Amino acid sequence: MKADGMTSHNFPTEEDRRVVWEGRPAWGEYVFLWFFALISAVRALFIFFLPVGDPGTGAIYGLGAGLFIGLALFLRRTSRYAVTRAAVHRAAGFLGRDEKIIPLQKIAAAGAEQGPLDRLFGIGTVVLNLKGGEQAERLRGIRDPEVVCRKIEALL
Repeated sequence: MKADGMTSHNFPTEEDRRVVWEGRPAWGEYVFLWFFALISAVRALFIFFLPVGDPGTGAIYGLGAGLFIGLALFLRRTSRYAVTRAAVHRAAGFLGRDEKIIPLQKIAAAGAEQGPLDRLFGIGTVVLNLKGGEQAERLRGIRDPEVVCRKIEALL
């Protein structure tokens, strides 16, 4: 076995495929969808329970709230992250599966970014700075991004 953890034929070993961490974007990543769903639901409730509008309009607002909630569920369900001993995996999409595998040998450092709203919801973005000046990869909506960064840094 070579020093980089790969066999002489460059096939990943069972130890290389072992998952160190895996997750999905946190629910807080879709706060804008939840906000629009709440607004639509409140407008629908006002129309149905107070005589302030047409019931057809209330139904449209109710449908809109359902669509926003459904979109948040769909986006979360179709996004997945995993860290193995050999690479960081990012998969997204339902039909046109977009999967990216970033080998640990290409990662120079890992860091966390959190804006004020991210801190409020306890989420952030894990930024993978790549060697050779390549564009950094981002894992968005991660709960406790500092913990994930430490796990990646320990593998580098």
